[in-house]
Amino acid sequence: FFFQAEDGIRDYKVTGVQTCALPISVARSFCIGETLAVPYFAEMRRRAGHPAVLAALDRILADEAAHRAFGWDALDAILGIDPAVAPWLSERLPRLKGTFAGYAAPPDAPALTEDERACGLLEHAEYAALFARTWAEDVAPRFARRGIA
Repeated sequence: FFFQAEDGIRDYKVTGVQTCALPISVARSFCIGETLAVPYFAEMRRRAGHPAVLAALDRILADEAAHRAFGWDALDAILGIDPAVAPWLSERLPRLKGTFAGYAAPPDAPALTEDERACGLLEHAEYAALFARTWAEDVAPRFARRGIA
């Protein structure tokens, strides 16, 4: 699984510019990103009031759920080929989680407008709370079942 690194996460044990980019990419983009996206878009869907937004969010939710399933299946395949990836990812999981720290509420974030609320958007603090809950109740347990913690 050694490929040219584009993710900024380097392994000091690997020489040159190579790193274990495929497992990092699958874990970050699909296992974490898509697993977080499903409840985010579900909450947006629950709050949205505009018919066009509701229809779009229905399609997005189906797509995100398929991406989430793909990510965990891909990680399972990677672990089946190379079980040493599990402890390698375990060491990097806190840093991967940190890449999503942008969901924390900035202190000067403006309140949403009524139009933004009608589109289902959430306040920054609501995103942050949803991130924390989803990580604890969904993402972390999925990694833990695979020996990644």
